Parts: sequence; C-alpha cells; structure tokens
Amino acid sequence: MTYRKLALSLGFYLFTAVGISLTIRAAVGVSSFSALNVTLSDLSGIRVGTITTGLNLAFMLACILLERHPHWAQYGLMTLALLLFGSCINFFTYVVFGHLTPHHYALRLGLFVLGTCMGALGPVECSNTSCLNSRSKRGAP
Repeated sequence: MTYRKLALSLGFYLFTAVGISLTIRAAVGVSSFSALNVTLSDLSGIRVGTITTGLNLAFMLACILLERHPHWAQYGLMTLALLLFGSCINFFTYVVFGHLTPHHYALRLGLFVLGTCMGALGPVECSNTSCLNSRSKRGAP
C-alpha cells in the first residue's frame, strides 16, 4: 500500500467518523450497527467510539480465524485504522460536537441527512479510488 492510498484511506475514515458523529448528535436515528453501538454505550457507560472499535475488532478476529493464510501486515494496518476510527468517533461525538444539541426537528433532520451522506460517501469514495485495494487497476481480478 502506497503512502497516497494510506492517506486517502485514513482521510475517508475520518470523513466517515464525522458523519457517524453527526447522526448520533442529531438524535433522530442511526444505522443498525450504530444503534447497537449507541445502545451498548448507553447501557455500559463506555464511549460509543470505544464500543465501535471493540465490535469491529471482534469482527476482524473472526475474519482472521476464518482465513486460511491471514495477511498479518494488512490486519495490523486494519487494527490501527479501527483504533483510529473509534478514537475519531469519540473525539467528534464528545469533544467537537459535544455541545451540539439542536432543539428544532428540522435542524436535527438536516444533521442526520448530512451525517448519513458523509457516513455513506466515505467508504464509497475510498473504494472508488482503490485506496483499500492493494491490487490496483492493472488487470487484477
């Protein structure tokens, strides 16, 4: 993975984390995975980004166990990305947007739509730029 691809990947993770944080602060509704994370956070008192990291690491561990020949360098990089992703969600949810409490439903809905678009566009743009695919468009399947 080149430095450009790594920078793009981390940038899109950051963009997605901002989107997730906005949907959480909007308090209108979130994706099913974010709903699980927010619920576990509310029940346990653990921050939502930390819960997100823990669940994502558990999924990654399952992938490692299912894979015949794990690519340890890629899993190491994914671990770092997941740790940063959860930290960014915590930072934006509790620090940057911590005092953001829109009272009007239209504002909350606007934040939700913006956050949902950001949360969806981050992974789409990352895959469109091939920042996660180690085999670029050189004819690899």
